[in-house]
Amino acid sequence: MTDWLERISSPKFVLHDTEISFLKDNNLFCINTETGLIRQVTNFVSGEEKPEPKTKGQDLFLENQQKDLFDVLKERDAKEKAGKYKEELEEEKEPLKIYLGKKRLRNVELSPSGKYVVYSTILNAQGGKQTSVTHFVTESGYTEEKDGRTKVGSPLSETEMGIFDLGTNKPEKIETDNIPGLKDLPEYLKDYPGRLPKDSSEIKDRAINLMGPVWNETQDLAVIVALSQDNKDRWILLLDPATGKFETLDRQHDEAWIGGPGIGGWGMSTGDLGWMPDGKSVWFQSEVSGYSHLYAVNIETKKKTALTSGEFEVSDAFISKDKKYFYFTANKVHPGVSHFIKCRFGAANPCKLLHWKVEMK
Repeated sequence: MTDWLERISSPKFVLHDTEISFLKDNNLFCINTETGLIRQVTNFVSGEEKPEPKTKGQDLFLENQQKDLFDVLKERDAKEKAGKYKEELEEEKEPLKIYLGKKRLRNVELSPSGKYVVYSTILNAQGGKQTSVTHFVTESGYTEEKDGRTKVGSPLSETEMGIFDLGTNKPEKIETDNIPGLKDLPEYLKDYPGRLPKDSSEIKDRAINLMGPVWNETQDLAVIVALSQDNKDRWILLLDPATGKFETLDRQHDEAWIGGPGIGGWGMSTGDLGWMPDGKSVWFQSEVSGYSHLYAVNIETKKKTALTSGEFEVSDAFISKDKKYFYFTANKVHPGVSHFIKCRFGAANPCKLLHWKVEMK
């Protein structure tokens, strides 16, 4: 379908399998599977926007005076404006340029209807000093120093997420103000009263990373995962791209560390989650019981249902393509023995798993 020297990535069927989206040169494109027509959906540009030079001061006064004194300059200016206006009406509208500055594009996803694009960017950590690791076994025969990772407490990379409305050709801001607990302080501060803020106005929102989106197959609704950079909270959120607002589906909090099988970690992963076959619930994993298990939450009622439970861990979960079975790995028999499990969804209750069957060791 394409024959380019440039590299393309992340191909996937979109718009009910009528087109294939892909990334090329840091932008999202779509190719029609019948006509072969390729269209550019986004227009991300590296660097900062360069402002147009403007006349000011004495030069601006002189320029305006010349137009007042000479009718021919007035007519010329009017013709230029009319010509530009005509060109704007006749030319095909191109996607708005979105300047990335020092950030890098991390992810771009088209909504099921094709009306919205949700994108995320990443800004590499600034000012962190890397550690040095001595390598003793080298080709040169001499010890060599090589850079390692930065130390705990160093500045972290930052991610941002935005919405591009293809109808208005404008980027929209995602509002994070209604995410609960952003101002919560860690419990260890109770042991150090002198380090507690004197006034609540001094408490700032904790830094978070937004991961996703995971789109509903039929509706312009997306699941977004927010991870606090202090690794103490994980929020599973429902994003409406039309408003840019979140609804909280689940919040997981751990004073030690949020992580575990299917949960992700290090602030850069959604973990294992997705939409249930009914399209009205979202499945995910949580360690709220002390073990990593599968849960489902209804996006309307916010009711949570435990899909698995017990003194064992679940990992590598996914739903079959025909949406009839849940597959995952679990150490249900013994902590040191993992089995591949196949579960069938209940007909009356699509959130209930039936007939656990061990497929293989």
